[in-house]
Amino acid sequence: MQTEYLHSFLGFNKLRFNIARMAMAIRKSGIEFDAIAFRGNSGALLAGPLATLLKKHLILVRKDLEYSHSHTTVEGCSKRNCRYIIVDDLIASGKTVQEIFSNVSEALQYPVLVGIFMVYGTTYHLQCAIDTYKFEAPIYVLRHKIVKQYKPSKSKPKQRSY
Repeated sequence: MQTEYLHSFLGFNKLRFNIARMAMAIRKSGIEFDAIAFRGNSGALLAGPLATLLKKHLILVRKDLEYSHSHTTVEGCSKRNCRYIIVDDLIASGKTVQEIFSNVSEALQYPVLVGIFMVYGTTYHLQCAIDTYKFEAPIYVLRHKIVKQYKPSKSKPKQRSY
């Protein structure tokens, strides 16, 4: 029995499909960026293939208690004024996105977060995350054949079919 939320995109065809859709959504967003920031195993499942497809750098953000050969919390694009997006599988509270943002802001020289891309997140959870953390970058969420864009302002979300 599959009870974990990851089963919805971990299967080979599902993962491949979601990576292709995510790459298309990122391209169609028109956002110019240098790197993709991610955290955790599920973020790595998306970020690695996306970086390869989009020819971008990666920014690995380790969790506080993650054991590794490295003692650095953030590794990857060290370019000054690095423009980056955050990619993850799910937005529930917004805490992961906020921690990635905080860690990257501390580790890199003048990084600029230009977009947040998620595979899944309910409208309720997204609104709670936006209200709690006041994200200044647009959030894109893939759901079925629709990509919803949530802007930091109080405007209604835009919907586009892909």
